[in-house]
Amino acid sequence: MHFDAVVANPPYIGNKWLNASLREYLNHSYKAYCADLYGAFIRRAHIYCKAGGRVAMVTIQNWLFSSSFDSMRAALLSESTLGSLLHIGINSFPEMNSKVAQAAAFSTIKAPLDDYRGSFIDLASDGSSLDKQAIFLAKDAARTFHVSTRVLREIPGIPIAYWVSESFRALFAGGHELSCIALSKQGLATGDNGKFIRAWFEVSAGRIGFDLTDREAAQASGRKWFPHLKGGDFRRWYGNFEHVVDWSDDGAEIRSFGLSQGQRLRSRPQGMDYYFKPCITWSDVTTSTFSSRAVPAGFIFSTVGPALFARLGGSLTGLLGYTNSVVFQKVLDVSLQGLHYNNGVIGSRPYIPTADIAAVSALEQALVTLSRTDWDASEVSWDFKRLDWIPGPAVNSTLSLAWTLHAQRVNAAIRQMRLLEERNNQHFIEAYGLQSELRPDVLEERITLARADREEDCQRLVSYCVGCIMGRYSLDEPGLIYAHAGNIGFEPGRYIRFPANSDGIVPLTNEPWFADEAASRVREFMRVVWGAGTLEENMTWLAESLGMKGSETPDEAVRRYVADRFFKDHLQTYKKLPIYWLFCSGKQRAFQALVYLHRYNEGTLARMRAEYVVPLIAKISARLKVLEGDADAAASAGARTRIQKQIESLGRQQVELLTYAEKLRHYADMGVALDLDRGVKVNYARFGDLVAESKAITGQT
Repeated sequence: MHFDAVVANPPYIGNKWLNASLREYLNHSYKAYCADLYGAFIRRAHIYCKAGGRVAMVTIQNWLFSSSFDSMRAALLSESTLGSLLHIGINSFPEMNSKVAQAAAFSTIKAPLDDYRGSFIDLASDGSSLDKQAIFLAKDAARTFHVSTRVLREIPGIPIAYWVSESFRALFAGGHELSCIALSKQGLATGDNGKFIRAWFEVSAGRIGFDLTDREAAQASGRKWFPHLKGGDFRRWYGNFEHVVDWSDDGAEIRSFGLSQGQRLRSRPQGMDYYFKPCITWSDVTTSTFSSRAVPAGFIFSTVGPALFARLGGSLTGLLGYTNSVVFQKVLDVSLQGLHYNNGVIGSRPYIPTADIAAVSALEQALVTLSRTDWDASEVSWDFKRLDWIPGPAVNSTLSLAWTLHAQRVNAAIRQMRLLEERNNQHFIEAYGLQSELRPDVLEERITLARADREEDCQRLVSYCVGCIMGRYSLDEPGLIYAHAGNIGFEPGRYIRFPANSDGIVPLTNEPWFADEAASRVREFMRVVWGAGTLEENMTWLAESLGMKGSETPDEAVRRYVADRFFKDHLQTYKKLPIYWLFCSGKQRAFQALVYLHRYNEGTLARMRAEYVVPLIAKISARLKVLEGDADAAASAGARTRIQKQIESLGRQQVELLTYAEKLRHYADMGVALDLDRGVKVNYARFGDLVAESKAITGQT
């Protein structure tokens, strides 16, 4: 039977959520329509409909724009015509209180009428809290567009971009594709990221091959790990360089991964001819605005960090500015609404080479420089030199002044980047003749530079100080000083102004039990850097920045921060892959110490026990004897009660320490060794309940 009209609200369920038999059936019988179950119903409705008849449906809106539905839109509009579309978007079903089911109600004419101008009504651009029914019934003419199928087809992929102007559509019709200017490539899929990829700071820096220009040089270097592009957070121009990949012996193990077990090849080493070449990268998956970044030579790119490479004899100049412009974002919003920006869809976007290449090049260079300076100011950059507001050798300067000058520089950089981004936007708006449609303005919150924040910056100051205590950094030299393995090759002579701890162990105590405990060394650091004359002023400013309580002295506030909060902040900075490990005796926290991952060796646990835990047991025993005498001599019952509480607390700590000392002895006798190539999660798990936050770091209970 065939009908004059077919009307439905079909079920919605994405292809990947279907059971195997239904998925196979859809792929076979409704191939062009199989991205979602409702697509098959759309196809079926048109089979039921007479030629010239009408199909009317309510579905979710993703078929209008998503590249997953390219084939469906092409097939649908080859035999039918969109007669009307009510694009509702968020709040389509108010009773559901959901942003997920964003709907579109539409009707088609079962006939290919390329010049028929359908009616399209936009309710999707309004806020989610508004009454879409009331807006629709108001019949605002500015929301209504009349567009033909022929016009819709002008944009590749045929997104139902009914609102796009003629001048913007001309960009698609008259421009080159990006792939004509640069090669759009998808890179390495390891088959097992847990096995082959690490954060760069987990492994020995001496086993990382930086700044190599081709596969031959990488293989000849004998290094195991190489910089790896893996997408990352929203960031423009430069950065998100956090990972390394095992490409030892020209990737021999990855390239045969799975074959030795008689399985099929589990990895996909794609685009190998472009490994280590300069490129432009972006994140394949994003819920935010598109952002691209310049990448120097030396990286292996991945499937989630795809890249653009210059064609032979060509240049990437202009493409970074274009892909970070409002013009390119508009192109993506029109033609690629969704979460995935893989290399294929980015490469097929339009691009008209700019006539003033010198102007764009200058803008790109200035923006990359600002972004790189910002990225390298963070510890997570392998090119980090020193905290940028630490002065050189000075006499009696102040921390507050140093931070104020730092904040001024940061704010000036943000203003400068905003101005440059707006100039970049203006350049491409004018080059593409879109002055009537787009504005160059950039919101300050979209500038991807770190902000000055007194509390967070002082947390970073303490982190840098701990790095100097550990020997990772030195006040005498810029950059990474020691990040190898096993304390081998550690040179105390590189730390003159502020000596590093001799063993890479830093006690975190609530009282100054040890001369080299963290809070005391922070105070020493402040004296060395800013001078003895302003030490008390600087300690007060630091303590207030970290959150000093009313009854605390500055030294007590700093001690509380390093004992209670530092490790939590460290976990956040290093994304739960800490380089300073927190050894903790238990709930009483009678003993805590940080151990630098790269300086740990088989003697570390024995030294921790002998130099810190056993002496602390003796110190607490001595304190208990004094307190017991004080309790006997107390002048009042209240004073005696307060002292007794201290005795009970120290007694619990003493019991905990005795147990912890035995655990340390057991692990020390085992001679626990680390294999840094296996990463923090595996190595941290080897210490059981000797360490804190093990579940958060290792994922094991």
